Amino acid sequence: MIDSKVHTTTEISAVSVFPTEARPPVKEAAPPVNEISSAPPPVWLVKLLKWLFPVAAALFIALIAIPGFLQKWLWMQQLDYAGIFWMLFSVKVGMVCGGFAFALLFLWLNVRLAAGRSIALVGLIKAN
Repeated sequence: MIDSKVHTTTEISAVSVFPTEARPPVKEAAPPVNEISSAPPPVWLVKLLKWLFPVAAALFIALIAIPGFLQKWLWMQQLDYAGIFWMLFSVKVGMVCGGFAFALLFLWLNVRLAAGRSIALVGLIKAN
């Protein structure tokens, strides 16, 4: 029987196996420097982020409050009680504004008293 396998010889070059020249050592590549993180963000981005949260919060509150307000107003107007609705609404707004003014005045007086006494206390400590 005839052998059907074809024998091929592979020649290995002596240069590739046994280099005759000394090669310089390969330096490992340094990791890329992230230059973006060291630079300050652009001014427009800072301004945008400064206003983004308050505007988003106000929009969120408005989207929750407006439909209920509109529904009550339309319902009271249909029953011919629009005057009563506006009276109740103005009383609610007045109570909220009055409470806010009282709390702000109380906080302002307390902070002013505390700041004045701390300055006086610092003066006494320095004098001794």
